[in-house]
Amino acid sequence: MLLKNAQMTSLLQAAQRTFDGAHPCALCKDINTTQHSQKKPEAQPASPKLDLICTVRHLRIISPVPRFSLPAGLLPNY
Repeated sequence: MLLKNAQMTSLLQAAQRTFDGAHPCALCKDINTTQHSQKKPEAQPASPKLDLICTVRHLRIISPVPRFSLPAGLLPNY
């Protein structure tokens, strides 16, 4: 826009005309129209949120208890 205006007038007048806001170019008009015509996004229905946090499970492997027998004299008499 500045270059187009500078072809017709001096650089100072072209800069003033380009940035004064009173003489918008086609691109500025399109942007302004689009900004004012945008609709607000429609509210999406609430969906249940999944809890995706993984927990760590600790497994304890217990080794088998060795079997042993006590001598006969050490057993209590009940």
